[in-house]
Amino acid sequence: MLWVHTLQTRDHNGVLAMTRLKIPIVYTIVLAVVFVFVTLPNAARGGAIGLPEGAAAVFTNSGQSLGGETGNGVALGDLDGDGDIDAFVANDYSDFGEANQIWINEGGAQGGDEGDFVAGPTLGTEDGNAVALGDLDGDGDLDAVVGVLSPLSGMVWVNQGGAQGGDEGDFAAGDSFGSFGAYAVAVGDVDLDGDLDAFVAGNSNQAWLNNGDGTFSAGPALTFQYSTAIVLADLDDDGWLDAVIGDAADGSNNRVWWNDGNWDPGLGSFTQGDALPAASLVHGAAVANLDDDGRPDIFLATGAQDQIYWNDGSRNFSTAGPLAVSDNSFSLVLGDVDGDGLVDAVVGNVTADPNRVWRNEGGRMFTPIQEFGDEIGQYWARALGLADLNGDGADDLFEVTAAEDRVWFNNMGSPTVIPNEEGWQLQTVDVRGDAGYATSLALDANGYPHISYNRLYIGPDDTVSYLMYARWDGVRWRSETVRADVNADTSLALDSAGNPHIAFRMDNGGTLGYTYWDDANWQMQTVDAVPFPQTLALGSLALDA
Repeated sequence: MLWVHTLQTRDHNGVLAMTRLKIPIVYTIVLAVVFVFVTLPNAARGGAIGLPEGAAAVFTNSGQSLGGETGNGVALGDLDGDGDIDAFVANDYSDFGEANQIWINEGGAQGGDEGDFVAGPTLGTEDGNAVALGDLDGDGDLDAVVGVLSPLSGMVWVNQGGAQGGDEGDFAAGDSFGSFGAYAVAVGDVDLDGDLDAFVAGNSNQAWLNNGDGTFSAGPALTFQYSTAIVLADLDDDGWLDAVIGDAADGSNNRVWWNDGNWDPGLGSFTQGDALPAASLVHGAAVANLDDDGRPDIFLATGAQDQIYWNDGSRNFSTAGPLAVSDNSFSLVLGDVDGDGLVDAVVGNVTADPNRVWRNEGGRMFTPIQEFGDEIGQYWARALGLADLNGDGADDLFEVTAAEDRVWFNNMGSPTVIPNEEGWQLQTVDVRGDAGYATSLALDANGYPHISYNRLYIGPDDTVSYLMYARWDGVRWRSETVRADVNADTSLALDSAGNPHIAFRMDNGGTLGYTYWDDANWQMQTVDAVPFPQTLALGSLALDA
């Protein structure tokens, strides 16, 4: 557990602020650096870690009933560039006359409460089945690819706030591609040329390659497989994005398609992997490191019992069979929803089956801990999105149903920090696992602290060390994982824009790494390396003008 001492008071508006000590030249922050210390919980689930005592549920309905759309897909991101998370919902137009809908989070430029949503633009007359967000034209804002019914496969919606010179959050129709109906879409740089490509799955499965400007050309098509789920992820750690495609016919033919990496020159190709059969047809798939072994695993949401395939390395997967509860699952998201450092699953179900939270217990075990949202079958959870919607540091849920869209707040979020009377203030920054090794602290232009540190996960077979970054936003602490497999020692500096730069050690201390945030992603570089058993020592990081 990481603790930080800082001296804070309220300004004339009652706002919590950093302040100077009433002694010449010496500032609170100097003392804050001196008094950083760590305490380590005894177990990964002890004390305050995980679901709080007496808590009835992870998620609570926010009470928002957003529209009456028949939604099919959702993607979450900061569409209008004001610092909070908005929603792009793909809707069914031909049957219900409902265009794709953008929902704007009112917590940023709108000046309302973060986590409350208001209707934004409606887009298109195509039948939207799925949506993915990314900066497709390289101008710094989020664009969208919507998977649609034939005679098209994909429709691009271009955010007008970047190179287009309009308002960020307004969208205009861009490129369209394909001729078969698409029920799932993912974006990622499959050919490693520096831009985001699209991969659509449905009545056929095909990669579409970005020409560098948000327009697309046909890439490799895979052997026919009817699907409503696709995920792009580097499953074999070779640096290339592979594709997981779910079988929506009977569930027996789910597969990994391995990226062959042969894109320069040529279109490249994917090699069909072994089948990953499930108990029933697959509507949802997601990939994450579920057992903290550093390898991404595959979670399949099916029409019966959901199933996990564990990545054992060397392109091999194993399974313990279906999970214990049988649901008619339609959607799936993965994330640490209970704050214990392990990736959990939230599954959206249809018919009269309630949505379900599966808690990751470690040791490749999942336990259902909450059922919610069934309303005697009135709502079918057709799509889920997971992100911090109300700014409290915990991932909330955006649910797209057959009747309306709903927001569920996570009860694990960090409350606003209320200071004690004037004097030293004690704040908890991170309670996940053994957090707080190798801390480094810097202040931004507002006097707000930023911290880099290590967090350990101690498993039954191995120990994984994560490079973490936390920042104080004036109300609460926000933290994120930068990368895994690092060693002790970090050094943090902030550039003139307030973006963090971190030096760290990895590979048993034999490699000096450097990473920085570029307003969109963490960029990684290797500074120096020595052969084992030699090690490097990390001093400190500084930025020039």
